[in-house]
Amino acid sequence: MHERCPLTNPSAIISAPNTTHRRRRLWFALGLLPLLPVLAPALRADYTARLDPTAPAQTFDGWGTSLCWFGNAVGRWSEPQRRAIADLLFSPGGLGLTVVRYNIGGGENPDHHHMPAFRQMDGFEPSPGKWDWNADAGQRWMLLAAVARGANRLEAFSNSPPYWMTISRCASGNADPGADNLDPRFRIAYADYLAEVVLHFRVAWGIAFQTLEPFNEPYTDYWKAFGKQEGCHFERSTQSTVIKLVRAALDRRQLKAVLIAASDETNFDRAIGTFESYDRKARADVAQINAHAYATQRRSELRKLARSFGKVLVMSEVDGPGGVGHDHDAMAPALELADRIIGDMRDLQPVRWIFWQAVEDEAIQKSANKNWGLIHADLQGHTEAYVLTKKYFAMANFTKYIRPGQVFLPIDDANSIAALDFGSGVLAIVTKNPSGQDVRVTYDLSSFADVAGPAVPHRTSATENLVLLPAVAVSKKTFIATLQPGSITTFVITGVACAR
Repeated sequence: MHERCPLTNPSAIISAPNTTHRRRRLWFALGLLPLLPVLAPALRADYTARLDPTAPAQTFDGWGTSLCWFGNAVGRWSEPQRRAIADLLFSPGGLGLTVVRYNIGGGENPDHHHMPAFRQMDGFEPSPGKWDWNADAGQRWMLLAAVARGANRLEAFSNSPPYWMTISRCASGNADPGADNLDPRFRIAYADYLAEVVLHFRVAWGIAFQTLEPFNEPYTDYWKAFGKQEGCHFERSTQSTVIKLVRAALDRRQLKAVLIAASDETNFDRAIGTFESYDRKARADVAQINAHAYATQRRSELRKLARSFGKVLVMSEVDGPGGVGHDHDAMAPALELADRIIGDMRDLQPVRWIFWQAVEDEAIQKSANKNWGLIHADLQGHTEAYVLTKKYFAMANFTKYIRPGQVFLPIDDANSIAALDFGSGVLAIVTKNPSGQDVRVTYDLSSFADVAGPAVPHRTSATENLVLLPAVAVSKKTFIATLQPGSITTFVITGVACAR
């Protein structure tokens, strides 16, 4: 039996920002200028993309970002400027990110001066038994700003224990980057440190973290003493021990609802190996598998592993590689971002997808000739300047139209993903065309009970930033669209009937 889903207000669905490619690069302000409508799509198609609503995949729970390290810097800016960044990332009129990862800083040795200032995170226990709850004011401001704008999936994570708990007495790693840096004598103290921070945030500031992650890319060999950021190697057997200690520390504080996520390994292959290495108790204590997407092999295997153990699966960090060098308007990095998202959602099928830090330092990106970040800003304290990159608008193609609660549906096109809001009957299809020529696609929705339409396109390309295009009529549960070369297009289709 079928029923037609109620419709949302179409005007609310198509209210995306329009900008030209050669926007004014005004730091401190964002000028959005409309483009003229483009031509309607051609009448024939190069291939057909079919959707299958009878085999729904994951129910989506949100897009997100880590606050480390940009929150440390931007959260200390003047009120208008830091509020503008928070709006761009977390407000419904911006990207509408609802997932936030807050970094519980370890705090570096006060005698060390080897990290950029914005990457040197304050710790809350700078020496044994001495607590400083005024620490980390910048990142805490950004966390509260995100929550005020709608973020509701909150995770605390650690890059390193406090320096005084480490073997090297340095929060960036061991002298031997392949060796544990948490001193075994402080394993319980480290677990208590993380749990105490989570408790204080709840009691003092009303911030309820749902998950706590004790590690960041732990089974690697690149966290070395006197490095450029906090980091700590944990052998897999050590991870297993720490997980159980963290669970006990949370339970002692009546924080049983705070779940443990692990282990934020750098890629899916390592995530599989690490989880499989845990003993039975550590596996049971891990409620959520976090994995970074810096290599994309074994997506399906990790998905199957997580489901076989009944674990929530989250893609918890990725950025790069940056494409054609440092260029705010370059489309190649935007297409790379779309490729990662589409591949992960199709094959990994995480319930949440989290960008690394949404704001990167402009000077570092320029000197490295890279395009990491959705926004480039002066994080080094000289100005409060920022600019949006093309990746910001590419991200918006996903975040503005695929929202928490929607269900991903199979679509037999490797360049596309689709998600349906069963309550409102609104279907979103995001499609990339990485080729150098027009591609005409027939979107076959015939497996749905009914489709009213129209299909409203929003496109990001070399010359467009999430531009609203003329609506495309849906006829006999089908519509045809022309995808421009090197573009990302989101189609929002209303009046889609749901089965029950």
